[in-house]
Amino acid sequence: GLFACLSIGNVLAVWGCLLTETRVVLCSKRYSLLCPIAEAFLSLLFPFEWQGMYIPVMSYSMLDILEAPVPYFVGMHSRYLSEVSPDKRPNGVVFVDLDKDVVHLGWDDSTNVNKQRGPPNLPDKDSFKLKSRMEEIVDNLFLV
Repeated sequence: GLFACLSIGNVLAVWGCLLTETRVVLCSKRYSLLCPIAEAFLSLLFPFEWQGMYIPVMSYSMLDILEAPVPYFVGMHSRYLSEVSPDKRPNGVVFVDLDKDVVHLGWDDSTNVNKQRGPPNLPDKDSFKLKSRMEEIVDNLFLV
């Protein structure tokens, strides 16, 4: 599941990116992870609904979609991360490596200057409270 692949901090970072309609790409060697993880993120958006393009498992032959100037949320094989260097990836796209628990925030596309994007700005007090509560719940889920 979601919390087995990503740390709570990374879950919150991706969630914040989706809330701000950032272009997000989930990557994994295991195609079977992509759809359930994507659906889990979409359920975390409730009561909002994702309005952008949504392709939970995108064929590698459809890489041109990554250049689309609209919000999208797609899943694809992680070989893209090893084959395409970070400076050759599209600006403004967040790549989430589910196999390594890494979120590549990429380059900011709001300016013409290539500068790294920072994590989404969530209210400090509320995000700390949410993170703490999520840690409690996730710890209880994985206790055996």
